[in-house]
Amino acid sequence: MTHLPKRGLRAALALFAGVLVVAVAWGGNLDTQSSEYMESAMLGAGAIYATARGINAVVSVLQGTELDAFLVTFSVGELLDPVNDLIERFSGVMLVALASLGMQRLLLEIATHSLFNAALTLAGAGTVIAAVWGDRDHYQTWLKLFLVALILRFGLALTVLMSTAVDTFFLQEREQANHQSMIAFYNTTSAASAAIETGETLAEDLEAARVALAATTSALADARTSLQSASAELQRQQQLLATLDARPIWQRWLTPEADNVKAQQEVVRTTGRRAANLEQSVAELEASAAVQAENVQCLEKRSRGEACSMLEGMVNKAGDVLASANPARQASYIRNKIERIAGQMDEFASSVVYLLASMLLKSIVFPLLFLLIIYRLSKGALQHVL
Repeated sequence: MTHLPKRGLRAALALFAGVLVVAVAWGGNLDTQSSEYMESAMLGAGAIYATARGINAVVSVLQGTELDAFLVTFSVGELLDPVNDLIERFSGVMLVALASLGMQRLLLEIATHSLFNAALTLAGAGTVIAAVWGDRDHYQTWLKLFLVALILRFGLALTVLMSTAVDTFFLQEREQANHQSMIAFYNTTSAASAAIETGETLAEDLEAARVALAATTSALADARTSLQSASAELQRQQQLLATLDARPIWQRWLTPEADNVKAQQEVVRTTGRRAANLEQSVAELEASAAVQAENVQCLEKRSRGEACSMLEGMVNKAGDVLASANPARQASYIRNKIERIAGQMDEFASSVVYLLASMLLKSIVFPLLFLLIIYRLSKGALQHVL
């Protein structure tokens, strides 16, 4: 039997690495942070998708409108064709992004299961035993199994954490601003939908708005439930930390639980970040739901022949007077309404394109890139040690 050279050093390194990795695996801090980011990313993507579907519903109604007054004929659909094409493609890509995020979350839950921790622990123990008492062949075999288990256990979690860092420093702030731009465009198109009504029913428009509002409300309810759970968990962890801090100084240093304070502080920080992310998602969904609810209320009033506000009633009356006095002014009056949409189309298109790129990057490109980097580094490390 050929014994390992420098057996004591190799055994010490194997023992240190094995204990450290197994402790991190069973501790779950990396898993908690990764799960928080995945939940926040899915809530944000869901809010953006709900806004896009709301815009698509309103634009679809507007596209079928043709205005004809005093030898002036124009179709709103001609103006909104690019918007409709863009938002439909955007919605399709958002579904792919949501599916990718959901798949990553599912795989993360599988990789963080206790069975993977047990397999990693077993492989680590085998590596240490082979380093102390085994020959080179047994040591290399167990070390290879340990590295494979390590990659399977932490590869996706590390990928998610790297994506989190990139998202936080480079994408998140601008992504939120562009989402608000989408909400503003949705509000404008909803208002224009009422301005160009020519007597046909508002039932389809109202139904589409209600569907969009229901989707946003459902996402908001889920986000609020998650936020309540996170807040309750944060309060519980803070109380536990306060209990640990309240112990006498001598007890903190002399008892085996001395390290629990630092660990609990990390748990409180992690839970606090999760609650903050959920609170931000809830705020965005509430803003979107408020706009959509206002639109539904307006459409309900207009379906009864009422105006949304006193100002709108005055404007509508003025428009009716102008139209009856001069049909040419009717086209001009309605064109002014449509121009409000046209004035926001460039900004809206820019926001959609940015959100499209952002969603693709953080749901597909970055995860694949970071997984490739981890794979390359792991492969190089495996070849080096073997």
